[in-house]
Amino acid sequence: MRRFLIIAMIALGAMLAASLVVLAVIWLPVERAPSGDPRGTGSPLEPDHTVSGLVIPPFTMRDQDGREVTESVFDGRVTIVDFIFTDCPSICPMMNSVLSEVAGRLQGTPVRIVSISVNPERDTPERLRGYGSHYTSDFSRWTFLTGDWATAQKIVHDGLGFLLRRDPDLTTIAAGGGTTYNVTHPGKLILVGPSRQVLTWADYSFDSEVKALEDRARKAAGALR
Repeated sequence: MRRFLIIAMIALGAMLAASLVVLAVIWLPVERAPSGDPRGTGSPLEPDHTVSGLVIPPFTMRDQDGREVTESVFDGRVTIVDFIFTDCPSICPMMNSVLSEVAGRLQGTPVRIVSISVNPERDTPERLRGYGSHYTSDFSRWTFLTGDWATAQKIVHDGLGFLLRRDPDLTTIAAGGGTTYNVTHPGKLILVGPSRQVLTWADYSFDSEVKALEDRARKAAGALR
């Protein structure tokens, strides 16, 4: 009987020790990577692990003044990118309004902005200039680009992995009257680094994400200097 009690006490002690170890593991503080840098490298120019490998591919488009622009517009710079079309009745005006506020807060930094049309057949350079004037008066900092559908697909889907789809059965009111089809496209603000690599992105509708992207853009631009 005594031997049984000793064995039981030893077993109980072992169970208690194991429980304490488990609790210690559960309550140990977790070291978190800095905000906007899930890899924990500390460098604002290092892509987040969730977007690692995503790159703006080579392209040729035209800006709001009809000038030819290639992927070199991103080289050596920190740029915020979004995708829009001028007849968009929903997320595009809201997204670019948010982006306009971000641009105002980043005034005085070298961070640039590029908006790329996903309805290039309708979005001529002239239309883009008129559209863009609602959000900026400085087209040297904020460039609007248009090209063709294949180029838009190459950037949005092939380069960045987002869905880009024409929705001919879902019509929307066109600028100047009439109707046009809707285009399903990303509602993200995308931060692109100096080698055209994606650093991070944010949903325009979440203030905390937009603020984190804005801070990251400022730090990334500062790291280039």
